[in-house]
Amino acid sequence: MSQKQPAWITLDVWAENEYGDKAPNMDTLRKWARSGLIMPTPEKVGATWFVRRESRYTPLPKRGPSMHHTALPASNESALPSKGSRLVDRVRAAGR
Repeated sequence: MSQKQPAWITLDVWAENEYGDKAPNMDTLRKWARSGLIMPTPEKVGATWFVRRESRYTPLPKRGPSMHHTALPASNESALPSKGSRLVDRVRAAGR
């Protein structure tokens, strides 16, 4: 008779089964567990994370371009108010 494998395994054992020699660092695995990036969701018992054998890493979808990559409008006026301007002026300029 074969012995039934447990449904829950520790996070490090799961990572070894899932990634082998290329398993992420334990700090990364714990971050994934805390952030809900492993599904079904792991459970923490004391200081140890437990994961279901069938769990998979599910990364968040990529976001659109960051503000650093957006072009400023082409006009004679500066899109950004000067640093010396008052807060009310900066708020009004942002609402244009």
